[in-house]
Amino acid sequence: MRADRRSDGQAVRRSVASPEGLPLLLARIRRSLALLGMTLTAVLVFSASAAAQEIKSIKPGMTEAEVRATWGDPLTARKAGNMTYLYYRNDCMRSCGTHDVVFLENGQVVDAVVRDSHRGYDGVASSPRDRKPEATLKP
Repeated sequence: MRADRRSDGQAVRRSVASPEGLPLLLARIRRSLALLGMTLTAVLVFSASAAAQEIKSIKPGMTEAEVRATWGDPLTARKAGNMTYLYYRNDCMRSCGTHDVVFLENGQVVDAVVRDSHRGYDGVASSPRDRKPEATLKP
């Protein structure tokens, strides 16, 4: 029920179910639809940002071009003999103390040290402290 005032000051009660209450009902519906629209917009924005933060993984055997297509251009790249090292900034530099590094031998990924929360390595990494380095690709 809603109370309105007439021009003479008398209170008039209107029911939503009555014909006079129709504008009140429509106003409530509009508010509900507006709230629903805002909620859906928020869900879509959140979903888009979550999708943008999905983990981008590289795998053993990928080429340098495939790594760059997945993770973008590295901060720097170094070569020594048949090895190439791609260095990437990560989101834990202060606590990790090192960049993410991709190791390529003869142009193919053989290992990676990955600390960034948005990157992954699908091979067996030699980076854990309790593990001795070993090749992740079998000949």
